[in-house]
Amino acid sequence: DYVDFMINDLDRLREEGWLIEYGPGWRLEYSAPDAGPAEFSLKSSDAKSPGAIDWFDLELEALVGGRRIDILPAIRRLLSEKQGGVLEFADDRRLPLFLDDGRITSITLGAVRPLLEAMIALAMADPKGGRLRVSRFDAGLIYQLAKSGQPWASETALKQLALDLGDPSGENWTKPVGLVAELRPYQRAGASWLLALHRASMGGILADEMGLGKTLQAISHILQVKAAPGAAEPTLVVAPTSVLPNWRAEFEKFAPDLEFLVWHGADRKAQSDKLAAAAVILTSYPLLARDKAVFLGLQFDLVVLDEAHVLKNPATAGFKAAIELKSGQVLALTGTPIENRLTDLWSLASLTNANLLGSFDSFTKTWRTPIEKHGDPVAKAALRRRLRPFSLRRTKDEVATELPPKSIIPEHIELSEAQARLYESQRLLMNVRIREEIERVGLSRSQIVVLDAMLKLRQICCDPLLLRSGLGEGAGSAKRERLMEMLPELIEDGRRVIVFSQFTKMLDLISLDLFSAGIAHEQLRGSTVDRARPVARFQKGEVPLILVSLKAGGTGVNLTAADTVILYDPWWNPAVEAQAIDRAHRIGQTKPVFVHRLIASATIEEKILTLQAKKQELADMLWSSDGASSSFGLNEEDIAFLLG
Repeated sequence: DYVDFMINDLDRLREEGWLIEYGPGWRLEYSAPDAGPAEFSLKSSDAKSPGAIDWFDLELEALVGGRRIDILPAIRRLLSEKQGGVLEFADDRRLPLFLDDGRITSITLGAVRPLLEAMIALAMADPKGGRLRVSRFDAGLIYQLAKSGQPWASETALKQLALDLGDPSGENWTKPVGLVAELRPYQRAGASWLLALHRASMGGILADEMGLGKTLQAISHILQVKAAPGAAEPTLVVAPTSVLPNWRAEFEKFAPDLEFLVWHGADRKAQSDKLAAAAVILTSYPLLARDKAVFLGLQFDLVVLDEAHVLKNPATAGFKAAIELKSGQVLALTGTPIENRLTDLWSLASLTNANLLGSFDSFTKTWRTPIEKHGDPVAKAALRRRLRPFSLRRTKDEVATELPPKSIIPEHIELSEAQARLYESQRLLMNVRIREEIERVGLSRSQIVVLDAMLKLRQICCDPLLLRSGLGEGAGSAKRERLMEMLPELIEDGRRVIVFSQFTKMLDLISLDLFSAGIAHEQLRGSTVDRARPVARFQKGEVPLILVSLKAGGTGVNLTAADTVILYDPWWNPAVEAQAIDRAHRIGQTKPVFVHRLIASATIEEKILTLQAKKQELADMLWSSDGASSSFGLNEEDIAFLLG
C-alpha cells in the first residue's frame, strides 16, 4: 500500500502544496524510469535443428537511472501478488516494480498490458522465475504482442514467424516452377502460410471451406517443398479412396511435370522398390493402415492428409498409422475440422503438431470440459489464440470478392470394389450385345439397344439399385456415400443446396439417406402437384436442401436462395446443364454459386467428357430427357470408345 501511495499519489499531493518528508529509517527508495517507451527484446535458444524454432526467452527492458534493466522478474512478482487483478486498473495507472538492488521503479499499465495478458494466459506469474520462456506453440500470444503497437528492440525470427502465421498475406509469395495455375490472392496467402510453417518445421490444418481450392494450395506447396535445396525425400498424400482420382486429375492439371506414384490396387506391392525414390506417393487411408509397415519404413519431407476429419477418432487404425509417420511436416486438409466434438480438433492438432494441445487428458481438463460443458469464454479465447497460427480457415463469403460468380468444381469418385465389378461385367455384356445387334440390323437401327446399354451403365455409376433387374443389390454406391459426406459439411457451413438428378428413384434413395441423417429437405419432381410449396419453403430458409429432378427443375423455377448446386448424375448437354445451374445462378442471386459435378472415375461418365467438345449430338442424345428421339450421332468408333 505504501508503494502504491508513493508512485500514484505523492505527486498529486505535492501539486496541492503538501510537504512530503521521510523519516531517517525509511528504506523504500523510488527511482523514476527514464523517459521513453519500454522495449521488447526477443532471442531464441535451444533450437533443435537449423530453422527449427522451439523456445524463446522474452525480455522487457526499461531505462532506470541510465541503465537498461530487465524488469520482467519484477512484473512476475507483481502478477503473483495481485493474482492478475492489476489489469482492472486504467492504462495511466503506474505499477510498482521492485528491482533486485532494493530500489523501486514504475511503469504505466497501458505500456505493458498486452504483455501482462500474455503472461497471465501462459500462467507465468512465478515469483521465483527468471526470464519469460515461451514455446514456439505460443506464437498466437507473440502475434498479439507483435500487433499491439509496442516497440520492439529488434526484429526477431519469432516475431516474424508469428506475423507470417497469424496474418498471412501472400504478398511475398513466389509462384513455384511447374505450377500451371494462377492462384487467387487468398490462395497465395494460404500457400505462403504453408511455406512459413514448413520453414519452422511445423505442421498445420488448412480448413478452408469446401470449394476454395485446398488441393491446389497443397499442390503449390508440394512444388515449393520439392524446389528447396537438398529436398530428396518423397511426399506422401493420403486421401479417401473415392478422392484418389480427383488428386490424380489435379496433379495432371496443375503440376503436369511432377511425377507421382499411386500406391493402390491389388498389384501395388510390385512397386515397392520405387517408393523411396518417388517424388510424390498417393495412397488411401485404408491402405495407410493396411500397409503401415511399408510407410513407417520411409522418411517423408511432407505428409498431406486430405479430408483429414476421417482420422478424428484416435482409436482407429488409420489415426495410429498416421501419427507414427516420420515427416518434416504434416498438413491436414479438411473443410470440417470439428464435426461433433472438440476432440476432433485435438486429433488433427496432434497429427500436425505433436503436443500443440497437450495430452488428451490435459486437453479435456483445460479446454474441452470448460468449453463444451460450461461455455467458458476465457477458455474459448485461449484455445483460439493457441490454434490461430497453426490452422487457417476462409469461407466463401469472406473471399467472395476474389471468386467468380459461378465456380464449376468437378469431383472424381472411384467406384467401390463391388460396384466396379458390376460395372465391368455389364460393360462386357453390353459390348457383346451391341456388336451383335449392329451386325444383325445395322448401326442406325440399333439405337434403342445402344441407349439402353448406356442407361444401365449410367445407373450403375449413380447407384446399382437403380437397375430394374435387381443385379445391384449389395453392390453399394461410392457416389451416394460421397454425397452424404458432402451434404452435412455444406449445411453445417450454412450453405443452401440444390441436388439435381435425372432419376427420380435416385432422389428417393437420397431422401431416405437424408431422413436417416436428420437433414430436413424438400423435393421437386415431375409428379409434384403443388410446385410452389417446396420452392417457397426452400427460398424462405425453412429447409437448407432441395432435391430436384431435371424434368421438373430444368426450367421455370427460381431457387436463388441456393449458393451450392450438386449435379449428382451429369448430363453432358451444356444447354440443359446451364438451365439447371441457372435455377440458382440468375438475377436476384447475391452470392457466388458453387457447382459440384460428381463424376464416376474410369466409367462412361468420364468418357463422355472427352467426347463432349466434338460430339455435341452424342451429349444431346445421351443426357437430354428425350434422348431416344434425338438425332443419332454415334458411330462404331464412338461406341467402341464408350464401352471399351
